[in-house]
Amino acid sequence: MTSAIGLTDGMLATALSLQEAAAAGGSGKSQDDILNEIAGGILTRLPGNFDMDGAAKKHPIKYEDSMNTVLQQELLRYNRLLSVVRTCLINVGKAIKGEVPLSVELEAVCTSLFLNQVPELWHKVAFPSLKPLASWILDFLERLRFMQSWVDNGAPENFWLSGFFFTQSFLTGAR
Repeated sequence: MTSAIGLTDGMLATALSLQEAAAAGGSGKSQDDILNEIAGGILTRLPGNFDMDGAAKKHPIKYEDSMNTVLQQELLRYNRLLSVVRTCLINVGKAIKGEVPLSVELEAVCTSLFLNQVPELWHKVAFPSLKPLASWILDFLERLRFMQSWVDNGAPENFWLSGFFFTQSFLTGAR
């Protein structure tokens, strides 16, 4: 069953890549133009990294309030992911302009962006998700808003359980 699923995924990915290349050719835009739009569009929507010092001052880590520990850990993980995503998108734009060489890793990011897939490089540091790129970005931005709201307004009355990187730490902190 695993072999059949892998084979099917490979065939569909190949068909999708051919379809996208043909569709791009008919739109009058080059693949580089489309990639530049995708990368630029995502990049403009990304907020800056979380202010870890400010969050630590507003929500100090204390034995009596274990949720502050959870918040600090989550902010560290989201900052790491934000940095990786931002760096990749900036490098995609530079590679298109010819300012940086197109490495194998960066080419894989470009291919994934073009096919509406989350790049493997992002998956390595990201929360678990099977969503395509467009939905993943929306989910990512919503998670960032949730965390920023927590930093600004204190712990919410209701927590978005699937919005955590490491749900087990939240459950341990809540206990």
